[in-house]
Amino acid sequence: MDVVTHSPEDHRRRELGAFLRSRRERLSPSD
Repeated sequence: MDVVTHSPEDHRRRELGAFLRSRRERLSPSD
């Protein structure tokens, strides 16, 4: 596993995507 190839930006982007998805799910009424 090369940590150098894995840029921190990619990790942050992934976290942001998950956060946005969670917020979108919360905003949209699933009822």
